[in-house]
Amino acid sequence: MSYILQNHQTVKLHRELLPQSIVVVQSETFNHTVAAGPSVIEFLSHSGNVLLHIALRPHENTIRFDHRYFNASWVRRETIDFYDAGFQQNKPVTTIMVLDHGDKYQVFFDYNPAAFYYKKGIFHENIVAVRYNGDQDYHSQAHRVFGDNLRVSTYDSMRELMHDAAPLQGPKPVSRKVEESRPDMIRARL
Repeated sequence: MSYILQNHQTVKLHRELLPQSIVVVQSETFNHTVAAGPSVIEFLSHSGNVLLHIALRPHENTIRFDHRYFNASWVRRETIDFYDAGFQQNKPVTTIMVLDHGDKYQVFFDYNPAAFYYKKGIFHENIVAVRYNGDQDYHSQAHRVFGDNLRVSTYDSMRELMHDAAPLQGPKPVSRKVEESRPDMIRARL
């Protein structure tokens, strides 16, 4: 299922995501310069808890991961370097993928594994909504990491994600047909 998520909005998912589910967030705009302000993507539970908070902060060279209970303080901040996270520049679409392992989330940037964020005290809840807040401290789209809209897609499993992916384009497979009339060609064609 796919959704369009606008800046400063929350999208409620069609159904809650169980362990082994995947959320893919994509943007056609990616400003990776130091001048870009923070962009935050949050994954929420039924009770409004932030199960996973991902804050992209290129001006600080950090990506922050955290979680918190509804209207409470942040629990456990973990950070990685923004510029070493695996984002590929000059791509038409930037992708953040979150795989729920049950006891932890695995986060990928442009399909490169970037981090594990272990669930502590919140593992019994599932993702039911995704929130996007970009440009929190800046007022120009030129200073935002992502554009106004993100595409959010959900999958029940890696199998479903791979089935939904576009087929690879490339050369056709080589036939290994053996010509019976020319035994000397058998080795050349194998």
